[in-house]
Amino acid sequence: RESTSRRERALAEGDPGAPVLGLPPTGRVARPDDIARLALFFASEQSDHITGQAWSVDGGAVMH
Repeated sequence: RESTSRRERALAEGDPGAPVLGLPPTGRVARPDDIARLALFFASEQSDHITGQAWSVDGGAVMH
Protein backbone atom coordinates (compact mmCIF):
# COMPACT_ATOMS: atom_id res chain seq x y z
CA ARG A 1 0.00 0.00 0.00
CA GLU A 2 1.32 3.42 -0.96
CA SER A 3 1.61 5.96 1.87
CA THR A 4 2.22 9.05 -0.28
CA SER A 5 -0.80 11.32 -0.40
CA ARG A 6 -2.33 12.45 -3.66
CA ARG A 7 -1.25 16.01 -2.87
CA GLU A 8 2.35 14.97 -2.19
CA ARG A 9 2.50 13.06 -5.48
CA ALA A 10 1.01 16.01 -7.38
CA LEU A 11 3.50 18.43 -5.82
CA ALA A 12 6.41 16.12 -6.64
CA GLU A 13 5.22 15.84 -10.24
CA GLY A 14 4.84 19.61 -10.58
CA ASP A 15 1.05 19.52 -10.94
CA PRO A 16 -0.19 23.15 -10.84
CA GLY A 17 -3.45 21.94 -9.29
CA ALA A 18 -1.63 20.44 -6.29
CA PRO A 19 -2.43 23.27 -3.87
CA VAL A 20 -6.16 22.71 -4.31
CA LEU A 21 -5.78 19.11 -3.20
CA GLY A 22 -4.93 20.15 0.36
CA LEU A 23 -7.12 21.52 3.11
CA PRO A 24 -8.70 24.97 2.88
CA PRO A 25 -7.26 27.82 4.99
CA THR A 26 -9.55 26.87 7.90
CA GLY A 27 -7.58 23.62 8.16
CA ARG A 28 -10.55 21.27 7.82
CA VAL A 29 -13.20 20.17 5.37
CA ALA A 30 -16.77 21.40 5.76
CA ARG A 31 -19.06 19.57 8.15
CA PRO A 32 -22.84 19.26 7.81
CA ASP A 33 -23.36 21.79 10.62
CA ASP A 34 -21.41 24.40 8.61
CA ILE A 35 -24.03 24.13 5.87
CA ALA A 36 -26.89 23.91 8.38
CA ARG A 37 -25.90 27.19 10.06
CA LEU A 38 -26.08 29.01 6.73
CA ALA A 39 -29.44 27.40 5.95
CA LEU A 40 -30.77 28.46 9.36
CA PHE A 41 -29.57 32.00 8.76
CA PHE A 42 -31.41 32.14 5.42
CA ALA A 43 -34.54 30.77 7.10
CA SER A 44 -34.42 33.55 9.69
CA GLU A 45 -35.66 37.12 9.50
CA GLN A 46 -32.04 38.30 9.69
CA SER A 47 -31.64 37.43 6.01
CA ASP A 48 -34.85 39.09 4.79
CA HIS A 49 -32.99 41.62 2.64
CA ILE A 50 -30.65 39.16 0.91
CA THR A 51 -31.66 38.19 -2.62
CA GLY A 52 -30.01 36.46 -5.55
CA GLN A 53 -26.67 35.64 -3.98
CA ALA A 54 -24.45 32.58 -4.29
CA TRP A 55 -22.80 31.65 -1.01
CA SER A 56 -19.76 29.41 -0.85
CA VAL A 57 -19.24 27.35 2.30
CA ASP A 58 -15.73 26.10 1.55
CA GLY A 59 -13.51 27.28 4.38
CA GLY A 60 -11.86 29.90 2.19
CA ALA A 61 -10.69 27.45 -0.49
CA VAL A 62 -11.93 29.66 -3.34
CA MET A 63 -10.07 32.70 -2.02
CA HIS A 64 -6.87 30.80 -1.22
